Amino acid sequence: MGAAGDVSVENNPYHYAKTLAERAAWEAAGAQDRWRMVAVNPGLILGPSFTPASSSGSLFLLDELFRGYFCYGAPDFSFTTADVRDVADAHIAAAGNPAAAGRYIVAAETMTSFHEMAHIILDRHPRDLRLPRTRLPHWPVRVLGPSFGLTQDYIRKHLGIRFRVDNSRSIDELGLTYRPSAQTLLDHYESRRPHRRRG
Repeated sequence: MGAAGDVSVENNPYHYAKTLAERAAWEAAGAQDRWRMVAVNPGLILGPSFTPASSSGSLFLLDELFRGYFCYGAPDFSFTTADVRDVADAHIAAAGNPAAAGRYIVAAETMTSFHEMAHIILDRHPRDLRLPRTRLPHWPVRVLGPSFGLTQDYIRKHLGIRFRVDNSRSIDELGLTYRPSAQTLLDHYESRRPHRRRG
């Protein structure tokens, strides 16, 4: 979750709302002593789903990748990802461990790019013509991104950006063992594949 200074109602309102909601929850927790609060902050949640589709704004670009919107090439966007099963395990561990405290980042240590996602899926489904085989250079994304609903601010702050995630507290204090990101992505793709609308 980004810092409140990086987001606003106009700039990335989804993350802004999550930032304000967590801040309000910590304020409520601090104003009483009947219960304790622990925050679990996951990356982009992927994995098998009980439902065929999701209206989550977080999955919008990934759904576009699966539907073939980027078949001509993968834009250089990368994501912190978390397996839905690991997120569930983190919640259970945080609720059941009296020593759990503060905020826990629940995400794979390394980010995964669109290009890497496409290649992971293509290794299993080589005939899927919707998935990009190449990586796009940055300049067409900067020029054409707004026609796909991406603001220049989003492009500037996300295109080509990668960083490592410090998930050590979730491992050391909650006892999480993360599933491989490739398996998470394949399980996500295959659970949605039979129900995917034609793009």
